[in-house]
Amino acid sequence: IRNNVPDAPQKAEATVDRMLKLYAKGLGHVRPTKVIFNVLMHSWSRSNKQGSAEKAEDIFRWMEAQGRAGDSLVQPNAVSLCTVLNAWANHAENGGAERARRIWEHAALVSDGIRGFPMSIAMANIVIKAIARSKDPTAVEQAEDILVRLEEDFRSGKCNIKPDVKTYSSVINACAYCTGDSTKQDMALQTALRTLDKLRHLEDEQPNNITYGTVLKAIQRLMPISDEREALVRELFDRCCDEGHVDQFVVTQIRNAS
Repeated sequence: IRNNVPDAPQKAEATVDRMLKLYAKGLGHVRPTKVIFNVLMHSWSRSNKQGSAEKAEDIFRWMEAQGRAGDSLVQPNAVSLCTVLNAWANHAENGGAERARRIWEHAALVSDGIRGFPMSIAMANIVIKAIARSKDPTAVEQAEDILVRLEEDFRSGKCNIKPDVKTYSSVINACAYCTGDSTKQDMALQTALRTLDKLRHLEDEQPNNITYGTVLKAIQRLMPISDEREALVRELFDRCCDEGHVDQFVVTQIRNAS
């Protein structure tokens, strides 16, 4: 898997199938557990072959069914859910992002006891990443809606999952890749700046190098060259310097935006 071996997912799946058959016949000493199946799903999630995300989800659904039947050795865990979400995020176009969102929302409706593990902000972040990659004309609105819902649910005590810096940065990234006319792009830019401002006013989360670099990328892609753009870029770069977040990614985005 790590060395990008050709047909790695198929070879990994054949190995797991052989392990299962040998164990069923009493000839194998090691039964594949959720760790093995998570690695297999990860292999499919990295594949660019058509149908690979479906393969990852098929494995996840099989693990769920086995878990409901009482087989704790292969019951999915948080890594399993993140892996299948990433599989769809890596194939976000043509409905992949929507599929990731549905899997995440369905999992959130199930109790921790039945699901077998607690939900986390990492899962929501993957879904927002998928939406950003989807090229859907409503991607910006979808990403911000998820963020706002997470904020409200945490604030009201409905759930204990709190958006983190990656959540806000992922929404900004969705804005950066907005396509459409000037009105649509201006709306996306305002959403990116609004999201950055919200993050800056949090007590326990603050922008980092990825946040600033992504905002600069959004400005470069969405804002026409003008004195106003130059002033905004300078203001953000000065702030980034003051907070100690300048790195190669930020420098690259400054060069593109300025």
